[in-house]
Amino acid sequence: MLTKNEKENLAKIFKAIDKNGDGKLSKEEILEGYDKFFGKTMEREDVLKMFDAVDIDKSGFIDYSEFVVASMNEKQLLTDEKLLSAFKMFDKVSSPPFVIYHLYYKIGR
Repeated sequence: MLTKNEKENLAKIFKAIDKNGDGKLSKEEILEGYDKFFGKTMEREDVLKMFDAVDIDKSGFIDYSEFVVASMNEKQLLTDEKLLSAFKMFDKVSSPPFVIYHLYYKIGR
C-alpha cells in the first residue's frame, strides 16, 4: 500500500518522464528518465527488459497503472530484502532456509 505522499511523488515522476504528455511512457521516455528519476544506472538492454516486464498489456507503452504496480512491487521487494537481510544478520545459528522464510513471513507479513 502506498502512502498519500508516495502516490503524489509517483504521479510527479510519471508526469515528468512522460515528455509528450500522452499519459503513457514509451521506451524512449523510460530510457531517458530512468537514471534521472530513480537514481540507478542500468544498461539499455536491462531497462528494455524491465520495460517489457512492466508493460503488462503488451501495448508497447507503460500506462500509469502499470507504472504504479511496478513501483509498488519494487517498494515491496526492497522492504522484503531489508527484512530478510536483518533477520540473517541476527541468525547466529544459520537456520535452514525453510525456518528463515517461515519466520520471515510470520513476522514480516
